[in-house]
Amino acid sequence: RCDSQIKLQLRRDSKIDKARKKILILGPPQSGKSTIFNQIRYIYNGFTDDDRAAAKQGIVSFIITSMHNIIECIEEHEAYKLFAVSTWTLNKEAKRSANFVKSLSESQPSINSEILAHLQLLHAQAVVQKILQSPSKYYMDHSLIYFLHSDNLQRVSSPNYVPSDEDIIHLRLKRDGFNECEIAMGNDNFLCYDLNYKPNICKMDKFIHCFENVTVVLFVAALSCFDEQVFDNDATYREKLKWKQSLQPMGHIVGDDILNVVLSYLGKNAMHHALEVFDEQCSNEYLKSIPVILFMSKADLFDAKMKQFERDGICDDELNSFNVCFPEFRRKCTYKACSDYIMDQFEKLYISKHRRSSVYAKQKRVFRHIVTSTDTSILRKIFHDVQNVVIASSLDEAGLL
Repeated sequence: RCDSQIKLQLRRDSKIDKARKKILILGPPQSGKSTIFNQIRYIYNGFTDDDRAAAKQGIVSFIITSMHNIIECIEEHEAYKLFAVSTWTLNKEAKRSANFVKSLSESQPSINSEILAHLQLLHAQAVVQKILQSPSKYYMDHSLIYFLHSDNLQRVSSPNYVPSDEDIIHLRLKRDGFNECEIAMGNDNFLCYDLNYKPNICKMDKFIHCFENVTVVLFVAALSCFDEQVFDNDATYREKLKWKQSLQPMGHIVGDDILNVVLSYLGKNAMHHALEVFDEQCSNEYLKSIPVILFMSKADLFDAKMKQFERDGICDDELNSFNVCFPEFRRKCTYKACSDYIMDQFEKLYISKHRRSSVYAKQKRVFRHIVTSTDTSILRKIFHDVQNVVIASSLDEAGLL
C-alpha cells in the first residue's frame, strides 16, 4: 500500500511539473544574468524579509571584498617603482585606512561608524576614483560603483539598515550551482532557473532536471565585454591583476589605449567566450528545439565605450578594441552599428544550428533585446515577449500552429 501511494504521489508531481513551464536563464560569467534573475523575482514576486536579511550580509561582504581588491590593485601598481606615477599612490592617512580595511574579514557582519569613516576616506582618494571610472579594466564588478557611492555607504552603515529593492537587484553574489524561483505570468506558472555556466553543464546529474521540459531560454550576454578578458573561475584577483601588470611597463611607453588593444589580443576575449557559450547552448540536445530570447545586457556600459571612441576621434579604419574583437568590422564604431553587428553574430550562430529544425521554421529568428540589467521599466516591457513565446509554444504543443 505504501508503494502504491508513493507511485501515485510521483505521478501527481510529474503532472504538476509538466504543467509548470520552465524559463532557463543561461549566459557566461559576468554577463548580468543573475541581475536579470533578480529583476524577474522583483517584478513578479517581490522580495521577502528573508531575501533582505540574506542580502544585507551579502552587501556588507561585497563592499569589504571590493575595497580589498581596490587596495590590492593600488599596491600592485605601486610595486612597479620604476614606472610609479603619483596618481597611483595613497596619502599617509589613506594608507592607514587601507591597512585597517585589509584587516577586516570578508564575512564582517556589519559596517559600523569606524569602518565607514575609513571607507569614505579611501573612496575620496584620486586613485580610487580612477579605478571606479572603469572597474572592468581592473577586473572588478561594476556594482561596486553603486555600493561605494557615499549615500549608499551611509545607508548600509546604519544600525537599522534594511536592503532596498534596488540594493538587492544590484547585488551580485558568486554562487556555485543554480538559483530558482516560481512566478506567475497571466494564467501560467513558471519555474525560473538561473544557472551558473559550466562546460557541458547539461551532462551533470545534479543539473539535469533544469534542462528537461524547458519552454523558453533567456540567453544573457554583455554588449560591453568586447574589450574584456575572461579567466578560469579558480583564478584569484591577484593572478588576474598580475597578468595585466606584467604588460604594464608597455602602457607607460605606448599609452593606456594601445595597451588595452594589445590586451584584447591576449587571453580569452569575453565576447568570443560568450559566442562560444551560445554556440554550445544551440548544440545542446535538450535545448535545440527551444525558442531563444537574447538579452544583450550592460547597454549603459557599452554606450559609454562608444562615446569614448567618439571623444577619441577614432576613424573608420583605425585600430581599436572593437575591431580587434571583430577584425571583419570595417564601419565607424557607433552604438547602433556595433550593437547590431554583435547581435547579428549571435543570430547567425542560431540560424546555422537550427536551419532545418521545426523551431526555425516557426520562429525563424532569435528574439533579441538590448537591456540595462538594473532598469526594471525596460525589463517589464520585454517580458511580454516571454509571454508571447510561451503562448506560441503552448499552441504548438497542442497542434494549433
